[in-house]
Amino acid sequence: MTPLQRAQELVQKLEAQGIRASTDPAVLSPPGVLFSPPNLAWDVACGYTASWQLVALAPAALTADRTSWQTLDELVEAVAGVLDLTDGTLISYVLNGTSYPAYLLTFTEAL
Repeated sequence: MTPLQRAQELVQKLEAQGIRASTDPAVLSPPGVLFSPPNLAWDVACGYTASWQLVALAPAALTADRTSWQTLDELVEAVAGVLDLTDGTLISYVLNGTSYPAYLLTFTEAL
């Protein structure tokens, strides 16, 4: 299985739980989760370890507003209920020319 195929599976898994997710930044509309290619380490027999970094984005017209924190909390909790997250770092993420409040979420799995 390629990393892209796995990312598409993970997107479907999140969407089945009502979480908006995509591998395509051109179509993601926050709130949602954006998958990008993982870091890879060939450290397991017949495969590798994929270290994923997902971006969980809250909607904001121009900058964060008073509901951004609550939206991010709810989104991250929902994702954590589906994926075994190991870290979350608060960031500002530019998507299609707009800066969004976001968390960079990480998890690792063997593929």
